[in-house]
Amino acid sequence: MDLCKVSSGRVEHTLYELLNHLLVEYSDEAKSILDDLRKACSSKTMMVQIENLVYMCDIIEMKDILLLLSAVITISAVIPYIRDILKGKTKPNIVSWLTWTLLTGLATAALISANEYRAAFFTGAAGIATALVVILGLRHGYVKYTKFDVMCQLAAVVGLILWQIFNTPLIAVYAALTIDLIGALPTFKHSWQKPFEETWTTFAWSGFGALIALFAFESYSWTNLSYPVYIMLVNILMSATILTARQRTQKQ
Repeated sequence: MDLCKVSSGRVEHTLYELLNHLLVEYSDEAKSILDDLRKACSSKTMMVQIENLVYMCDIIEMKDILLLLSAVITISAVIPYIRDILKGKTKPNIVSWLTWTLLTGLATAALISANEYRAAFFTGAAGIATALVVILGLRHGYVKYTKFDVMCQLAAVVGLILWQIFNTPLIAVYAALTIDLIGALPTFKHSWQKPFEETWTTFAWSGFGALIALFAFESYSWTNLSYPVYIMLVNILMSATILTARQRTQKQ
């Protein structure tokens, strides 16, 4: 005989006896309350509540795991890029990567302000990844500060000012997205013209990390979805551009 079932049956029987005794002794109002309590003590109701609680705990735990996994993938994605930098295969434009670091920092701050902590965790990881490239690229990359880079960084400041004026973090997120996309255009151009100087796996893994992050959110809104979706799409497009350009170059 299952001891758990025996114990459960005894506890239930004892509760029923106690509640029945109380129902006899007390007033009608008390009887109504105690009767509801007695019904709530039925094994079927309790099992359903326990199953729902376990299910919710499993979901929360899985979402936490996915969030952590997305951050690990996003940061680890720059490892091939860093390796190629050290080997001299990849030559990043430090100014562009610095701009991306500033923009992800702006987006992270805006998401935290909007209480979108899970999305902020992902963008923060992306900011760490780009900052690592900046640090290593100071020695092995190249610095080409153009008017375009200056405009992108000034636009980031404008986005910050608009956020403070209108007190709407979503404005800062959209500003960061727009500026980031504009800032990515020179890298797209460089990837197409000199595809072997870029590391496609870094962009592919970054896109995959963003995809994983989407499944880690507890709720969805324009604020928390915008940046991960953008990161996923732009990185997939970047890696596809590099691979297509390499095939084109090899055929020539």
